[in-house]
Amino acid sequence: MRTEPMTVQLPPAQSLTRQRLRAWSWHRQGLDGSLAGSTAEQVLARAGWARSVGGANPYLTLFARAGIRRGEVDADVLAHRVLELPTARGCT
Repeated sequence: MRTEPMTVQLPPAQSLTRQRLRAWSWHRQGLDGSLAGSTAEQVLARAGWARSVGGANPYLTLFARAGIRRGEVDADVLAHRVLELPTARGCT
């Protein structure tokens, strides 16, 4: 838990171009290669979560960001290193 206040250095508004915002978004999501070689835990800690809805999206999320193959993801789930949390939504 952080005890010191967080400070943010904001760039000048004029420098926030579409390209710069897109680059920041890709970096924040780990799609720029910065998560290459990371574990599934590290990817999800940085990206936040991966929407599953019973599909292949979590596998694609982890592969696109860190090159993690399906077998590794399945092993991480079985070992409870990453979890799928079922939820109910109004549209389901």
